[in-house]
Amino acid sequence: MDEGWTRYVFDDFEIPFTTLHNKDFKAQGKKKVDLKGRFDVIVFANESPETIKTGLPTPGSRRYTSYLDAFPPEYQGGIGDEGIEALRAFVEQGGILVALNHASRLFIKEFRIPASNALEGVSRDRFFCPTSLLKIKVDNKSPIGYGMPSEAAAMFYQSLAFTTRIPSTGDWKERTVVASYPEDDILLRGWILGEDVIARKAAVIDAKYKKGHIVLIGFRCQHRAQTHGTYKFIFNALLYPQMD
Repeated sequence: MDEGWTRYVFDDFEIPFTTLHNKDFKAQGKKKVDLKGRFDVIVFANESPETIKTGLPTPGSRRYTSYLDAFPPEYQGGIGDEGIEALRAFVEQGGILVALNHASRLFIKEFRIPASNALEGVSRDRFFCPTSLLKIKVDNKSPIGYGMPSEAAAMFYQSLAFTTRIPSTGDWKERTVVASYPEDDILLRGWILGEDVIARKAAVIDAKYKKGHIVLIGFRCQHRAQTHGTYKFIFNALLYPQMD
């Protein structure tokens, strides 16, 4: 569903795009996958890592058992290990990979990004935030935060908060915290339990990997084509090849 809303936003702003399917990440016969030869930026809308990679939601979830029969064959399955390696080559060659909300978890794991989800394994009685507007502090001198105010409202809906660390391998050139949750008074509108769990945690990260970048946006920056105040994060990422 989030992929559809993302296409809607691109259509609304007359941004040209191509919708990718699982087969686009896999070799066709003797022809190798060359994502960088076709695209500057690839955006993954909000989806679980399991669904993106294997086509199935998280094992044990209420949607898991009948999931395979719910969609036509062309929408079943995932990008697989071959797709992950194709994306790795894409970024290594200078591509920009953008992950929205839970799609970020896939690339944190597969690319070993110097970050983690601070809410992983945290119970609802410790932290709970049902669709609320939260305050974020923005580094608007960074390419991804360019044009944003220093403080903004982010739509937090089943979203993430990142703990970051200094890159320890040569593949990772640097990581920039573009936006973060403040130390206190995080809630702007709605309801939150345990706001201290995400205090001072990152909300948007720009990680440089070899020649390319991986941009993690841990909240719904284009939620249902309504959150115009945070569109700039994804729009700036689309323009990154011209800005870097």
